[in-house]
Amino acid sequence: MSPLGFVAIVGCDDAALSSLQFLLEASGYVAFGYGSAGAFLADAHTGPRCVIIDHQVPQLDGIDLVAKLRAAGHGIPALLITSGAARDIVARATAVGIAAVLAKPPARDEIVGFVEAVS
Repeated sequence: MSPLGFVAIVGCDDAALSSLQFLLEASGYVAFGYGSAGAFLADAHTGPRCVIIDHQVPQLDGIDLVAKLRAAGHGIPALLITSGAARDIVARATAVGIAAVLAKPPARDEIVGFVEAVS
């Protein structure tokens, strides 16, 4: 794994943010949690290696957040976590360039595997 960059985690649930951050740090990654889309967008220029986003994020949903990143020229690999990976959500996610969509609760191996694959 590359020592450059960090994993950004965007969501509204503090417990879920902490859990994902702990999982990634235990796997050897540096991870930062953001409680809103705006907080992450303010830091997006700092070069995260990837972003893990909850579909339900304050200010923008996760898909709209990635669309905004793409419009600003950021090609950050993104993983969307959703309570239900319905076809319409997967189609919207794919259309904006989200690399993967996982249903809640995601398995540890799925999260770490995504980060490893994009590193």
